[in-house]
Amino acid sequence: WKFNRDLDVEDVWFGRTVIRCCCRMDYDTAQSVIEARTQGLHPPPFADKYSPDEGVAQAQVEEDVWALHTLAQRLRSGRYQNGSVSINQTKLGFKLSDAHLPIECTEYVQKEANQLVEEFMLLANSSVAAHIARHFPSRSLLRMHPAPIENQLGKFAELCKAANVPLASTASHDLQALFNSLKTQGDKELGLVLMQGAAKAMQLAEYFC
Repeated sequence: WKFNRDLDVEDVWFGRTVIRCCCRMDYDTAQSVIEARTQGLHPPPFADKYSPDEGVAQAQVEEDVWALHTLAQRLRSGRYQNGSVSINQTKLGFKLSDAHLPIECTEYVQKEANQLVEEFMLLANSSVAAHIARHFPSRSLLRMHPAPIENQLGKFAELCKAANVPLASTASHDLQALFNSLKTQGDKELGLVLMQGAAKAMQLAEYFC
């Protein structure tokens, strides 16, 4: 992609390529870079299995991760301004024994490193969908999320009222503002209940031509 300063996509390149990876990285390693740079600190050394290839310094990888993180957060902010809503329901993570059997269960928390991958995945999907629709308008098979179910949104508004949680409206930007406030200020358990209530109003994705 080629962006302008306002993060509008000015040009997209489609073609065949080969990815030559100079550094394997998991979410935790990328997150350690993001958190350290956010606090103005130096990230810790990468684990041996995530060390960059010979000739590539860890500092170079850190700069790339930070640049992608900064760009992803701006893309994410722009999506929300354009009406996107994130309803994140609780996900479980399992710790496995040496015999590959579950021995511990914890809540899987999505952090900025997950958001980094998510934003570029969404941008790639939307770019490819637009490209296919433009060049094969009569044969393109695309995927979309229909509008929420109105009566379920009404029930969600009633749920918020019963919980004494202010909800300006059921418009997308007000829903997202509510979810953001619950994350930073509200009760965690109440937030999970309201997320479940909002999820009932959402329809499954549909495929269309």
